[in-house]
Amino acid sequence: MERLQGDACALVERAGLLHRPGGRRISFPLDVVPRVLAAGEWERVEAALAQRVTALNAFVADAYGPHVGGAQGLDSHRGVFEAYAFGWGNSDSLGGL
Repeated sequence: MERLQGDACALVERAGLLHRPGGRRISFPLDVVPRVLAAGEWERVEAALAQRVTALNAFVADAYGPHVGGAQGLDSHRGVFEAYAFGWGNSDSLGGL
């Protein structure tokens, strides 16, 4: 089990699955043993995920689309495309493609 976990972590690292809080490079955690949730716990997680997916979809649609957020005082375009973590000018990220 320990070797399997190590292999999974190495795969995540090689694939470059990182997030960059505060400019640090941190691999996404991966647990090789799936977590088992009771139905009530899953309902709360499912509702939270659905809310976040809806918000993220709206944000991405606006950032890559009409930018109506700017009319509402939100500058999603600048926040995304000028963010260091987004990767513009950073050769080791997708933003440099």
